[in-house]
Amino acid sequence: MLLRMGYTARTRDGYRVAVAAVSGVTTVGALTATGFLAGAYLVKPIAGTLSLRPELLFSQKGAKTTLIEEDVAADVELKLSYIDVPVLLQLEPTTAGSIRPHVYGGPSFGFKANCKLEASAGDVSGSVDCDNDFDLKSFDLGGVVGAGIGFP
Repeated sequence: MLLRMGYTARTRDGYRVAVAAVSGVTTVGALTATGFLAGAYLVKPIAGTLSLRPELLFSQKGAKTTLIEEDVAADVELKLSYIDVPVLLQLEPTTAGSIRPHVYGGPSFGFKANCKLEASAGDVSGSVDCDNDFDLKSFDLGGVVGAGIGFP
């Protein structure tokens, strides 16, 4: 069996929309977040054009919005850092040329590494480490689906 090893560092910007129910508080705009993603992966052929693709990634997640309560507007940002471990199956069909298209998908297991909540209203601002102060889950289960092109 041929063992191919590839490493990649990549960035990702995204837009998240979430629905939150908070009594007595009004939000202005959607909850949004942009973040950085970097890591490495290994591609190990297991049968024909099918490969196992485990990854180890550092990713930033979170949300940013403006909250309004009793005529006071506050900009609030939740910053979360995770160590993500996707375990993917990759299909790379045989092609005539040197360009190798592939598709992949599978579960992703996330472990919270850090949490910070920042807020500002007028001239007042502050931040708090929310790892211990809030009841946030330390584990995140997700899914990954993607496609790519390999070059020689």
